[in-house]
Amino acid sequence: MNFIYLVSYRPLNTKKENFVEIFNEFTIMISAHITNIFLDVSIPQSAKDTMGWILMGFAALNIVVNLIIVVHGAVVYDIARPLIRRYELTKAQKWFN
Repeated sequence: MNFIYLVSYRPLNTKKENFVEIFNEFTIMISAHITNIFLDVSIPQSAKDTMGWILMGFAALNIVVNLIIVVHGAVVYDIARPLIRRYELTKAQKWFN
């Protein structure tokens, strides 16, 4: 239900925030479906092993994507933008002097 709500209404402020939330909800939904497969006793063990690897792959992908987003946000907003603004201010001060 939450996935449908996020895709339909996109309630967050930016496209990036909506993308991250939709991606995270999609990962949770896929993980829940794979977990249901584990509960089915008629599925062979080899298929369950494969689904386990797929589940770990989705979890790892989710972690990597979220880490990239966090590091990118830290670099761009916390480090790069203040340096660019400081450079622009010193450039403007030189121009007026």
